[in-house]
Amino acid sequence: MRVDDFSQEGYFWLKDEQNKKFSGTVTVKNGGNSTLKIQVDDYANLKEFQDKFWQQKENIIIYGDCNNKFSVFLDCFIQTVGNNFVLFQIGKSIFDTLPNYDFSKPKFIKFSFDNIYTWVKNNFKVIENEISYENKKVFLEFPIRNDVVLFSNQDFEISVNFLYQTKHNEQINDYTSSIIEKPYIQISILNDNCSNFEFLFEKIYKFIGFILIDAGKISSLTNVQVGYVENYFSPIYYTSSPFISELKDVSKSDFCFGLDSIIKLKENNIDIIKTWFDNFDHLSNSLNLYINKKSAKNVHIDTHFVWLTQALEGFHKLAIDNKKIILKERLEKLFEVTDILEMKLFDIAKIKSLVPNIVKLRNHFIHSNNEFQMGQKLAYNILAFNYLLELIYLLNLLKFLGLNDNHLQGLLTVHIKGYHLQNTKNHTAKFINDYFAMENQNPQNGA
Repeated sequence: MRVDDFSQEGYFWLKDEQNKKFSGTVTVKNGGNSTLKIQVDDYANLKEFQDKFWQQKENIIIYGDCNNKFSVFLDCFIQTVGNNFVLFQIGKSIFDTLPNYDFSKPKFIKFSFDNIYTWVKNNFKVIENEISYENKKVFLEFPIRNDVVLFSNQDFEISVNFLYQTKHNEQINDYTSSIIEKPYIQISILNDNCSNFEFLFEKIYKFIGFILIDAGKISSLTNVQVGYVENYFSPIYYTSSPFISELKDVSKSDFCFGLDSIIKLKENNIDIIKTWFDNFDHLSNSLNLYINKKSAKNVHIDTHFVWLTQALEGFHKLAIDNKKIILKERLEKLFEVTDILEMKLFDIAKIKSLVPNIVKLRNHFIHSNNEFQMGQKLAYNILAFNYLLELIYLLNLLKFLGLNDNHLQGLLTVHIKGYHLQNTKNHTAKFINDYFAMENQNPQNGA
């Protein structure tokens, strides 16, 4: 999750040890990583504190008073012990909460993510602003959006909710006001057996994975809050993935869908969110490879190539045909989706003929002990294959989610949405056509 680094000083204690508080500092870094440094005045107190800490054995909790607000730190373990301090690594830091909860059993979690305003198409406007100077009052009239349930089953519900806040101009004799619409995602537990953080964090990961497919870029979590009762939420920090340290702006045309398109598709019996959540676990090996490909840093193009071929192989096996067939046959089947590409950009027959070369190169990276000399030409060829394989993967995945050929052709050609898919297509066309041109100049077997 993305957060501005901060530290808070306070007093901290173990369960049933509120009369033995120690001063300390909790620090939260961008990404959600939290540490707690507790000061201990002498060795006897240090030894007693460690012994009490380890007696908890599991569900290790440290309580705190930070800025006169009750806080809880879950899944702690000792990282370093000094002469007069103990440094803890914290799994989950919860601030400004109430002391009478079972903190291992959250009921709700809500969060935002990068570019959520663009995803929900935030064009909110006040339609009437009436000012009564005599009474010094402002009357606002504005449309309120209903919450949108994206997915629901017997265990949980995930929805897009909207919060509206007033903003007043504090200048003297200026009574103008405005309304701010703040969208957020909320996951609500419907089955008490699912009331745990692992369940909630898993659902968040799946949702952010969908946003990655939608936008073509990693979106980090922001402003995550947990609730144990309705209408009381507390900030929570934990190390989440996928994560990118800096915000990357996404325009509304980058998204393949966005909230409006998801709603319209659902009205036409194409429920892509339901299909995503219902099938994520089954397809997780393939989907996680693609998510890793998009989020991993400083990874060589040959590693990306292997990940993409394995993601495609896994996708075909899990989503289309689980029979024991060779990679070449799986790729040939998946490459059939290229029939929807524009003929003016691609020679479809030539693209399909690349399958044996891709299989040969993949087998070399996986099975051979001999290293390729990674010259400029081979590197360029691998880059061309990577763009092509990613395009093939996305088109097949979107088709699996319920889109037909007309939907896909629209995303590939209409500039108001799906730009990241069009960008992948255009890069594929450039690099693949250059690949064929180089092969014609210097024909050789293989990649």
